[in-house]
Amino acid sequence: MALYARGTHAVGHCAKSGRKMLLRNMVEDPFSGLMVDPAWADEKERRVTYPTDDPEALFKPAPDLDSPGETVNIGRLFVVATGVIVPVLRVQYALGNVTVTVA
Repeated sequence: MALYARGTHAVGHCAKSGRKMLLRNMVEDPFSGLMVDPAWADEKERRVTYPTDDPEALFKPAPDLDSPGETVNIGRLFVVATGVIVPVLRVQYALGNVTVTVA
């Protein structure tokens, strides 16, 4: 039956330098998670954190009073009797109003 070393007598190798030392004297590297000699451990850098919530839309924006309403024609219909092409669906919108006209 194999015998294993107790925690006080266990020997480990530094993952970075390869130095042989007692396992209880080794520390865990904060970035890689490897057990290393304390002299070879990287210090965790302090990082500046910025707020991540940067909203782009306003909660209750004021309406844009300078923009005029527009008309959008969707589809076309050719009337044979007159030879005129008319839109099948006409949508007019302005501030506060939407009008849909179906031909």
